Amino acid sequence: MNFNFITVRLGKDSIPDIERICSSEVGVLNDSFAINVKCTQIPENYNSGDYAFIWLGSDNNKGMPTKWKQGFKAIGRVGTIIRGASYNETSETAINIVYVFNDAINRLDFLRSAPIEYYWCSNMPLIGIDDHANQTIRSVSGSSLCDIPALFCSINRICDTFKSDILKIEPGFLHLFSFSIPKPKNFPDAKSIVEVKQQNNKKTTTGNTYLPYLAALRTKPFMLLAGISGTGKSRIVREMAKACWKEGDPEYGKPLPRNFCMVQVKPNWHDSSELIGYVSRLNGEKFVVGPFLRFLAAALKEPDVPYFLCLDEMNLAPVEQYFAEYLSVIESRKLNPDGTITTDPIIEYENTDAYGSLIDQLFDTPEERKAYKTDDGGKRLSIPQNLFVVGTVNMDETTFSFSRKVLDRAMTIEMNEVDLHGGLEKGTGNDIGYIGNSIIGDAAEGCDVYEDNRELCDQVLAYLEQVNAILEGTPFKIAYRTRNEFLMYAVNRKALAPDSQLWQTLDEMTSMKILSRIEGDEERTKKVLDGLKALVDEQIVSAIPPAEEGNPVQKSISAAKIEEMQKKLQATGFTSYWA
Repeated sequence: MNFNFITVRLGKDSIPDIERICSSEVGVLNDSFAINVKCTQIPENYNSGDYAFIWLGSDNNKGMPTKWKQGFKAIGRVGTIIRGASYNETSETAINIVYVFNDAINRLDFLRSAPIEYYWCSNMPLIGIDDHANQTIRSVSGSSLCDIPALFCSINRICDTFKSDILKIEPGFLHLFSFSIPKPKNFPDAKSIVEVKQQNNKKTTTGNTYLPYLAALRTKPFMLLAGISGTGKSRIVREMAKACWKEGDPEYGKPLPRNFCMVQVKPNWHDSSELIGYVSRLNGEKFVVGPFLRFLAAALKEPDVPYFLCLDEMNLAPVEQYFAEYLSVIESRKLNPDGTITTDPIIEYENTDAYGSLIDQLFDTPEERKAYKTDDGGKRLSIPQNLFVVGTVNMDETTFSFSRKVLDRAMTIEMNEVDLHGGLEKGTGNDIGYIGNSIIGDAAEGCDVYEDNRELCDQVLAYLEQVNAILEGTPFKIAYRTRNEFLMYAVNRKALAPDSQLWQTLDEMTSMKILSRIEGDEERTKKVLDGLKALVDEQIVSAIPPAEEGNPVQKSISAAKIEEMQKKLQATGFTSYWA
């Protein structure tokens, strides 16, 4: 449903109307009232029924302060319009006031509470950064940086009851709140949210092979790729790193771009010394730096470029032992007011020669080194939000199994599908296309996405409540960490592919975060698997659209995995997610 909007600036000719609005009750008006706006030079493209944002302007032309705060104070709906005979003759527009803000909203309010949202509507009449036009009535045309969804989301950040209030007046406004406002830096060439959506659709669609990988990493920068040998697990990590560069960049097309690093895990790793490093006390204290910290430092220097560390054959050694520092620190991720996500330091600051030598090796300039060696308020070696760790996993008798500590912290995707006829033509392969830095997440917890995506998140929560009812009394029951990741994945998948369906989100996440936790004998798992199978059939399988000509048949990966686990249980008396 489409709506048209105008802005109306009330000035010295509308003092009685301004005073009436200021003295009115606030919120949704039980007794709406009409104002009559007389002015010249009205646009042609507004009509009765359009919505109007009412701006309280000045009662003088000398820049003197007014008794009221200037800014958006009310919303009305256009009634009758009596247009003048010509553009410069007086016209009359009746506007029925239906909503009044508690306080007027001006540019500073937008910049303080919703700077990112404000960017996307910063050319809008009256609130625009460079808007100096004198027309009383202006049309909101949806042109460059003039997006109504951004305006609505901005106002909702300033006035947290706005969404619930305005939907009482017009339920059709819901879709104006449903789009996650993107960071401008992620779409430097886009001038409107419409262009962002178009770019997203070009990058990936719901049928794109890579979409679950991208959405998973945007949700949590730690992923396990499990499957039989030779299915391209490490290759897919390299392809994602290559997809961060567009044509013309020096790294474009390189088989080994600088934002990719592969580390082969050795079976003798039982501490972090080979991966992260250690302190040597031969000839004084010096830190011997491992590849992880060197790559982390490189990522810190380019915060807008996704960096991919691939731990090949990750479970040849006990992950909990050689990667303990990372497993602990990754859970301290938090979203800061400036939109960045930080963690606790993986190496704590120390005023020691060893720490000093570490910083000297990781950073080149005196300014960088000084920043990390400063005691109070200095920078720290935290996990940057653009660093993604992906472990490849082969489950056989030569490898270690994963504890629930590891599984709970990672996004798990299984890669056992093999098409022996695929990839034989020259130049073929899974082409991701350009993804830039859109894969870098902008949320660390469920609360970071819930308010702006309440309807979608509530649907996910309803599903998780049914899951937990099935898992009640078992060690597989999910808690807040998994809840948060379900919510963020749903929002991130929608951001990457706006036409994503709920069943696809639930299907992929059920496989990643629910089934990967389940293992044991018949007494421990049979009832759980039977219950989950019934839930998946009801909530996911039944929602899959029928096959259409030209479109591949879509199947539920979680339903297939449950059936595989049930067969294994029946045949051996024991089952697990891991083949």
